[in-house]
Amino acid sequence: MEIVKRPEKNMREQWVRYKDIVVANAQGIKIAKWEEICNKLDGWLQYHQIYECFKSDKVVGFAVGKSRFEIEVLDKQEKLIKNAYRILLDWDTEMERVKEVMIKWAKDLGHTIDMNIWENLWKNQIKLFCNYDMRENFYKMYFRWYLTPSKMAKMYKKVDKKCWKCRNEE
Repeated sequence: MEIVKRPEKNMREQWVRYKDIVVANAQGIKIAKWEEICNKLDGWLQYHQIYECFKSDKVVGFAVGKSRFEIEVLDKQEKLIKNAYRILLDWDTEMERVKEVMIKWAKDLGHTIDMNIWENLWKNQIKLFCNYDMRENFYKMYFRWYLTPSKMAKMYKKVDKKCWKCRNEE
C-alpha cells in the first residue's frame, strides 16, 4: 500500500510504503518512531496523518508478502492499465460464478443452460469472431444491452411500448 504524498513528476521511486515505515516484532506490527523515519516524510503533519490511517488499517490487518496487484502492476513497467483492469475484473467476478445475465437468459429460454456450455461460449466461441463489430454485437447480446421497446419508451415519450414482432406490450 502506498502512502499519499504530494505528486511530483518522476517521483515513483520516492513513494513511501508501509513496509518502509512499519516495524514488526513479537507484540505485532507498529509504525516506526518519528526520529527513525523523519527523512522519508515531508513533516510531522504527514507522520500523524499516516499514523491515523495506520490505526484504522491495523484493525483490518496487513499482508505479509507482496500481493498479486503489487507483483503484476506496481512492480512492472509495461502494460500497467491492461494488467490493472484484468486484476480488477478478476476480483469483481471471482465470487460470482453464475452471473445475473445467465439467469435472465435461462428464464427467457425456459430451461437452464449448463455451465460447460457457458464456458465453451466464452473461451472458444468468442475467438471465432475476427470482426470487432461482430464481437461487440455478441457482447451486447450476451449482456442484454440491446434496446427493447419498453426501454426506448422510457427514453423517448413518442415511441410505442409494444413489441415490434408480436405487437403485445412487454
